[in-house]
This record gives sequence, structure tokens and C-alpha cells, in this order.
Amino acid sequence: MKKRDAIILAVTFIILSTLLGVYFFTRYSGSGSKKAASFQVETLEGEIISFESQSDKVFLLDFMSVTCTVCKEMNPVLNNLWTDSSINENITIITLEIDSFTTKEGLENYKQEYNISWYVAFASENMVDDYSVISLPTFVIISKEGIITFHDTGVIAEDTLRDVLQQTINGELSGTEITTRSEFTIGFAVLTGIASFFSPCAFPLLPSYLAHIIGQDQKRKKEQNDQSIEEQDSNTLTSATEKEEHKGNSPVYLLIGSVGGVGILISYGILGVLITLIGGSIKKYVPYLVPIIGGLLIVLGISMFTNFSLQFNSIQQWINKKQRKINENREKRKKRETITKINQTFLYGIGYGLASLGCNAPIFFAFALQISSLSVTKIIFGYIAFSLTIIFLMAFATLLISLSRDALLKKIRNATELIKKVASVIIILVGIYLLLEFFLLS
Repeated sequence: MKKRDAIILAVTFIILSTLLGVYFFTRYSGSGSKKAASFQVETLEGEIISFESQSDKVFLLDFMSVTCTVCKEMNPVLNNLWTDSSINENITIITLEIDSFTTKEGLENYKQEYNISWYVAFASENMVDDYSVISLPTFVIISKEGIITFHDTGVIAEDTLRDVLQQTINGELSGTEITTRSEFTIGFAVLTGIASFFSPCAFPLLPSYLAHIIGQDQKRKKEQNDQSIEEQDSNTLTSATEKEEHKGNSPVYLLIGSVGGVGILISYGILGVLITLIGGSIKKYVPYLVPIIGGLLIVLGISMFTNFSLQFNSIQQWINKKQRKINENREKRKKRETITKINQTFLYGIGYGLASLGCNAPIFFAFALQISSLSVTKIIFGYIAFSLTIIFLMAFATLLISLSRDALLKKIRNATELIKKVASVIIILVGIYLLLEFFLLS
């Protein structure tokens, strides 16, 4: 590796690592909140429960799902706490179903099956995020003053919960900080968008296609000039007015690039819809999938950086075959000129997205799974952040190359290997990001 390339890679790694470090430092160095978020839920019996309605009670929130095996194991513990005469007059227990795929009838059957005598309700839209529910079951204890005194996941000893409840009732606990996943959703969405655009599986396709788009403009302008002046004078005129012409066409190139970005989103959108739909059935496994995917991404990034083949390229070979077929068909259609420049860019964006999935499917899979358990609002904002990142990068790349043309295209082609290594560093950092997020929150 050349010294210049090594310096660029080192700077890239330092910048991205610093950004991640700042994120996690601000995220976990006292930036959390001990104050419980306000909520209001309707029980299966139709009763409205909120802080205001039972301000003299200590709340024990049990975030669960009817498909969660561990959640079922905790029901006898909750029953013993609910019937414990030493604390039951001062506490309110609410079992909260977070899975939107569960029907009211299904939750009622669950309540009857386990003889649950405390409150059962569906978690409101923002509660999963407000109380940082990343694993099931999650237990949260809230004091009469609205302060969170306990937050933990998994199987918890009955004595532990009883002691915390008693201390909370007596006002002996100052509170514990928890953080929401809103920052993670937006940050990971942007990082996923960047990794998807600079995918080493697809990025080498960008210069050649944009050269084709820009070349069509040059050809059209040259033909127009040839009608009025000689070829030599035409070249001089084109050279003299080149910057002004492209400057005037900047909005057009921004539009073309944005349409290409939308094409990329079509490929990812289909996968995102599928993952979101199946997310309800595999939601209980998500906490265990995330660190596995994070580890695989680190291995993938290292293999890409060192050019070591993992022999997992059958999918990419299939995608490349389809991409070549698309390119061949496009060449046949060029003579007929039935597809406009914008349509070409849109179709290219779809092909670009499919190609990038060969390397980035695990990243997008982890992102889609993570946000699938959030509220509808958070899911929408997450996908918007991802989409805007893709569209911005595609539009910016199109505009930049249209202004610089041949010189920049040549540099990008020559830097393909460097771009691949930078992308591999990004993938490694995404893997580290997932592992840190999982272990720090759990």
C-alpha cells in the first residue's frame, strides 16, 4: 500500500472512530434521564392507567411479548409480588405487550392461561423507545415521584425485585439513568446509508454510468456546435464555455442524481418491507442476532480490507450476472433512444442498490431489525434518515462528476481499490457500533 493511501485510511479511521467515541461518551456519561417518561395505557378491561391516575403507587412495568419464553417464566414471580401483603398495597404492576402483531384476543388468552390478576395492556407507541426496551422481558420500577429506580432485562430473582420495590416505597433509592434509542436510530440510519452508497460491491459502477450520462450531454452539444462552426472552433468554444454550461445545468444534475438515489432506495425498500413484516415473528431473537451480525460485519470488513476471500461471493456473482445483462440490454436500447436520461438513472439506481446489497445486506438487515420494534414514528424517521443520506450522496456525486468530468472520473477509477478499503473500514466500524450498542445497553 502506498504511503498516501495508508495516511488517507488512517485519517478516515480516526475521524469515524472519534465520531463514534463522541457519540458513546455523550450517550453514556450522564446524559440519560432518571425521570420516567409520561405514559397512558388502556388495560384489557378498558381502564385507563397513568401516573396521574395512581400517583400514590410505585409502578412495576413488565415489557413482554406473548411469544417470549423467558417472559412466561417471570409470571410466577410477578404473581408472588402482586400477592405479597407487605408491598401489594403500594404497588401497581402492568404487563405490557410490545408486539403490534399480537391481537387483543391473543393477549386475553395469555392472561387467562397464566392466571394474571394484575393489569395487562398494550404498550403505547413511544413506551418501547422511552424506556429503552431492547430485550425481553424488560422490567422498570418507577417511584411515586416519577423517578426510575430500576431497569433490567431477562430473568430477575424474586428477592431482587422485592427488595428494590420495598426500597422504592420507602424512598431509599435516588434513581437510575436510562437512555432512549432515538439517537441510535438516526445515527445508525445515516451510517447505514453511507455504507450502502460506498459499498465496494457497487461503487465501481458509478463512474462508468455517470460518464455515460455526461457523455450524452457532450455529444449533443458538440452536434449542435458542428452545425454552425468548424470542428476546431467548436472544441475551443466548448472548452471556453464548459464551466458555465455545467453550472447552468447544476439543478438538472441534482435532479438526475436524486432520481438515481430513489432507484437505490427501491432495492433497499423491498428488503426493508420484508424485514419489517417478519420482524414481529422474530423480534424476541433480535437482541441475540445483533451482536452476531456485528461480529460478522467485522470479519467481512477485515476480509475486504486484506483482500482475503471468504468464498461467500455466490450472491454477488449472481448480482453481477444480472447487472451485466441489464447493461447489455441497455446498450441495445440506446440506438432506439426510447429511455430518457432520468429513466436511465432510475434504472441504474435500482441496479446499483441490488449490487450494493451483495456486501451491505447484513448492515441493512441489522438496521431494519433494530427499528422494527420501535414506534411507527421512529421507524418512519429512521427510514427517512437512511433515504436522505442515499439521495444526498447520489445527487452530490452526480453534480460533482458533472462539473469535473473526465479528470475526476479518472481519479475515481484509479482510486477504486482505496475506496474499497475505506468502505471496509466503515463496515468494521458499523460492526463495532452494533457490539458496543448491544453490550452497553444490555
